[in-house]
Amino acid sequence: MLETKLVPPPPRTGLLRRVALIDRLTASTDVPIVAVLAPAGYGKSTLLAQWSESDPREFAWLSIDERDNDPSVLLAYIAYALGGASSLGPDVAGALASPGPSVWTAAVPRLGAALAALSRPFVLVLDDFDRLTQSDPADILVALASHLHGGSQFVLAGRTAGRLPLPRILAGGRGTLIDATDLQLSDDDAGAVLQGAGVDLSAEDVASINRSTEGWPAGLYLTALSIRSKAADRTATVRASPMTDGLVADYIRTEILSRLTDDELGFLLDASALERLSGPLCDNVMDRDDSGQRLDDLARANLLLIPLDDRHEWYRYHHLLREHLLAELLRRNEPRVKALHVRAAAWHGSHADDETALDYAMMAGDFDLAARLLPQLAQRAYNSGRVSSLRRWFEAIDRGGVPLDHTDVAVTGAILFSLLDDVDQADHWAQYLAGIPLDGASDPHGAAMLRFGRAFLCRSGVEQMRDDAEAAIATFAEDDQWLPLTLLSLGVGDLGSIGPEHADKTFERAVRTARKAGIAQGTAAAASVYRAVIAMGHGAWDAAAGFVAEARSEVIEGRVGEQVPGVLTDAVDARMAIHRGDPESARSHLAHAQRLRPLLTRALPWVAVRARLDLAHARLALADAPGARTLLAEIRDVLARHPHMGALVDEVATIQQQVETMRGDVIGASTLTTAELRLLPLLTTHLSFREIGTQLFVSHNTVKTQAISIYRKLDASSRSEAIERAVQVGLLEPTAPAHRFIP
Repeated sequence: MLETKLVPPPPRTGLLRRVALIDRLTASTDVPIVAVLAPAGYGKSTLLAQWSESDPREFAWLSIDERDNDPSVLLAYIAYALGGASSLGPDVAGALASPGPSVWTAAVPRLGAALAALSRPFVLVLDDFDRLTQSDPADILVALASHLHGGSQFVLAGRTAGRLPLPRILAGGRGTLIDATDLQLSDDDAGAVLQGAGVDLSAEDVASINRSTEGWPAGLYLTALSIRSKAADRTATVRASPMTDGLVADYIRTEILSRLTDDELGFLLDASALERLSGPLCDNVMDRDDSGQRLDDLARANLLLIPLDDRHEWYRYHHLLREHLLAELLRRNEPRVKALHVRAAAWHGSHADDETALDYAMMAGDFDLAARLLPQLAQRAYNSGRVSSLRRWFEAIDRGGVPLDHTDVAVTGAILFSLLDDVDQADHWAQYLAGIPLDGASDPHGAAMLRFGRAFLCRSGVEQMRDDAEAAIATFAEDDQWLPLTLLSLGVGDLGSIGPEHADKTFERAVRTARKAGIAQGTAAAASVYRAVIAMGHGAWDAAAGFVAEARSEVIEGRVGEQVPGVLTDAVDARMAIHRGDPESARSHLAHAQRLRPLLTRALPWVAVRARLDLAHARLALADAPGARTLLAEIRDVLARHPHMGALVDEVATIQQQVETMRGDVIGASTLTTAELRLLPLLTTHLSFREIGTQLFVSHNTVKTQAISIYRKLDASSRSEAIERAVQVGLLEPTAPAHRFIP
């Protein structure tokens, strides 16, 4: 978490107080969303900071940047800004720490319910809201705002509405808008701004300047700086030419930059390559030793450099100034920008800020450094559910070209996307791996990584899976981070090709190695699940119960209950509950596993088939033949692409025979397909079918057909009734609203 993102603009002297607008904002507490939209330099942030000083409610602040386009990041920052996820309850903390296949499944409804339960009204300002360029974050904010009551509000400040469905919000009486017209300065206001900047002019000159700037506060301020710089020249005239956006760059160049010394100008231009500025960072990147003092002097001299903390350690440019400075630097010396980004990447990497280092490395085109940073950073992102960040990083490095000696990047991409609901990306990186010859790896460890990646993906059957895993293990050191997963892959290969006794020993070693590593709880859970399956097959139910308990413990400790290890554990836990005569617990585990079933894609066939087989066993034990048939149909789809799955194929045939002897054709919730399960959480949102189709990359008609099928299987006649039934059977969070989000 970047603490500086949560700090409101500090109080500054010489600022015009916008009393009328503050009164208007204070009177808007009956709507959950306030939008303050205007181009750069209209004083949006300043207005909101002034409002916070006079309003008795608690204000929280979040400055948006590009990383917040990842829904998991945005949700975590919102919770953190409002006091921390833990203060909102363990359910919220758990959902945010490890989001499921979709943030709409648990994270959004739980956080929304927690916000609704807050006893004191609050205002959360999301500054630079327009930097949310994806539809998911905007939709999430609308959904969360629907929970607000009692005077709590979201304030969205930016240049444009972006993806926010503002017309619908305003038409529905759910929001209020302050735009550039409202923020334009009157002549009296303009005079006050000029005086505050140290410029005293006649009323006629003030009116002339205000007309030329069209009431634009930034234009007035830039004009004041120009007049101050000419104060010694008593023959200078007041500039009153139109300050349209197209002239701002020329104005900054001629009226501000041209009056600086070469050293001052060099500092300002170089610093524009950096998103956030600090003395040590600028010293390192620009090879200086006075950056801290320069930043402090600039912040005190004008309003175009903004402190980001009370200690005055970090700053940022006003967006208006940075855009034009960076454009000027690119015009003068584009290679310089790349060099600055390379140095910034190295500095952040040496200060344990790998994510910022990765961003700068990619901006610089230094894909060798990016490839060194990405694997471990990607694993951490996966563990916290940051799927959008993963996609952004891997797409960027894919465009730039993965260095040939970084096979671990391709392996990491193939594995992580196969564990997510992203078959296309998993296939892409699997094909990349398949195209690298084993003798093309730059070193033995690289060759072992290739072997491990191919084993884990199991694209050539379980026998080849076993051979590849065995070859990788022979090279990996005992403390290699990939050894536990490789042992798990070997165990699956053993089980499918050699037999359960040999496989059990391999899975035992996988558990032991994973626990020793201390960061592989998901691997330990999956290996324990397989040991439970082997014990159940031998009728050793007491031993199986112990393995299931171990798996559940690893899932809880590793917070992977909403990921693939969680659904594997749910499946065997359901079988165990039925064996001990506890059908209610079994149904609870089955419902949770069903919510996660979209994670079980053909990208990881041995997981997709194994989990569905255990779920089918449980459905059969509960005499739910239609539910078992649905699972078997999905298994057949996986096996059609990956037929060489050894003993699993025989187990599928056995269950198929059992299902064929059973009666029962009542179609219920257990027969929901994976496509319908992906759609179900989105039915709780404000989104229309057409908008949901855009999210899921399917047509409006497909969404409508799937929704009707969901209604039928849940015995519902409407969207709201379907939500109620889904909550009742455990397929949606109890906090999911049946009416609030429906347009």
